[in-house]
Amino acid sequence: MKPRLKKLLEDLKKLNLKEDTRPSEGIWWYVWLKPRWRIEAFKVTEYGELNHSDVWPKYVAPMIAAHYKVPIGSEVYNSLAEVYASMPRGRVEERDGRWVFNYGDDFPVDPKKAQMQLPGEFELYRHLLAGKVVFRVSEHEGMIEDDKDIIQRIIGKIPYKKGKP
Repeated sequence: MKPRLKKLLEDLKKLNLKEDTRPSEGIWWYVWLKPRWRIEAFKVTEYGELNHSDVWPKYVAPMIAAHYKVPIGSEVYNSLAEVYASMPRGRVEERDGRWVFNYGDDFPVDPKKAQMQLPGEFELYRHLLAGKVVFRVSEHEGMIEDDKDIIQRIIGKIPYKKGKP
């Protein structure tokens, strides 16, 4: 076994990651729920066709509101429900036998950790180990500065930091 592959397998085992079941395309965010970042992944196999602007107000905004005690239905909540580009996000798609993670060049965690965690959210570890997972920067998936400003007025300072896989 190649040393690089062996090290990757060891790193995956240390993270206690789940085994592949059914690979899926989908969308994801890193969501700041103080005191840590949490991955919220939405698989096409579970939710059907997805886009960030529909999933955020239906699933992510209510979770953030509950965590930060923002009353649902309030004017503040309505603002929160609109800022789907306020946190690092991306999309995974299958293209020509490869799984492509498009992201906004703004991982809030160590990029190598992100490269190991995100494929697991979509049941893609075997594909990662086979070299069939690719990470690509996509301007479309980037955060929007106005959205970042609005969410920080609602929930407080967010420790954004930049990382590239």
